[in-house]
Amino acid sequence: MKIKFAIALLVLGAGCAFCGETVQGSYAVELTPSTDNTAKGTDKGYPDVITIKDGKLTTEVSSKQGFKAGECEVRVEGEKIKITATLAGRGKGRYELELQGDKLSGKLIWDCDPGSAGPAKHAEYSIAGKKKKAE
Repeated sequence: MKIKFAIALLVLGAGCAFCGETVQGSYAVELTPSTDNTAKGTDKGYPDVITIKDGKLTTEVSSKQGFKAGECEVRVEGEKIKITATLAGRGKGRYELELQGDKLSGKLIWDCDPGSAGPAKHAEYSIAGKKKKAE
């Protein structure tokens, strides 16, 4: 019984390690705003590059806006790999992503902590793109 349990743990561990290696890389994506976005500056789409490396997620646009890399949670559900991460900076950006092959899709939910600069902002964007070729 103990041997079967140890083998099961080994198989699961190897699967998670493979999963982590599979998601690592950079993804060229397009963010499309929700039609429900009302905060100023959240009504236009934009290109971005999402990078997942060493268990952390960051994006080129978010980094320029002062957001720090966020810890990734990666899990396998059937043939899909689900990735979630929260980046903190000017508020919080929560990424809920799904990877199938080299295609990445999902959404960004952004909540801004305005401090004393006015009301809180909330915006959502859909994300679609694919893994960039290794350089």
